[in-house]
Amino acid sequence: LSALFVSQATFAQIVPFQNDEGKYGFKNESGNIIVEPTFGRADSVNGYGFAMNWSEEECFVFDPAGEQILSYGEKFGRAELRHVAENVFVFVGEANRSGKVTSWITDHSGNVIKEFSGRPTEILENNLIVAEWEKERTLDDRSYATDTWVMDFEGNVLIPKGYAYMVSVTKDRFLVCKGEWEMYDAKTSLKMIRKMTNPRKQNDPRLYQLKGQWGIIDLQGNEVIPFEYTFLTHVHNADGNEYIIGGSSCDGTVV
Repeated sequence: LSALFVSQATFAQIVPFQNDEGKYGFKNESGNIIVEPTFGRADSVNGYGFAMNWSEEECFVFDPAGEQILSYGEKFGRAELRHVAENVFVFVGEANRSGKVTSWITDHSGNVIKEFSGRPTEILENNLIVAEWEKERTLDDRSYATDTWVMDFEGNVLIPKGYAYMVSVTKDRFLVCKGEWEMYDAKTSLKMIRKMTNPRKQNDPRLYQLKGQWGIIDLQGNEVIPFEYTFLTHVHNADGNEYIIGGSSCDGTVV
């Protein structure tokens, strides 16, 4: 990523804007138009821009100077550019009718390095991707299952699937849960182990709980904190310290 930050310092940042007709383009930091507003959508990621026309499936990537460096609509459809690193793009496609998503790791010419079912949930500074795949869901949506894993930009899997939830604590430590999501019924249950709106379904107002055993593992899959907890969370306190809180209730204890 160091080369990426050099690139951002060398070139003006690319900034999306919308004109009076509702079309999007890009300006530089000085406010000068560097990409004319002809698109239905535009956004910026790590100093690069991507833009698309919904009806025509025309999708493009622009470098920080506003030069078009990739046209990808025919290959990836209306995918979003999610991350940019040195000679690496990460694209996330649209969900199909069954809710499944395909993602791609490519070079800056659009050549596919790795295609995978699922989406990245985190992209770490050490060029690792935490990814999630929705592997199963019941027809009534009362229960569904997810699998998470860690891979590098070459697509090499470092932590294999097998955890319902995963989030990084450090660049090589991960808080994980062996369990499953279940829909939470507030009328019948007032006490919960872990309650949240499913973060992968932002438009779904229902609440879900993640039941299972929680622990922390390293990149080799070794248990750093054993799977002895029904609740674990990573908190940053006001005193500047970090804690892992665990227990059998949301009150928890410092691990």
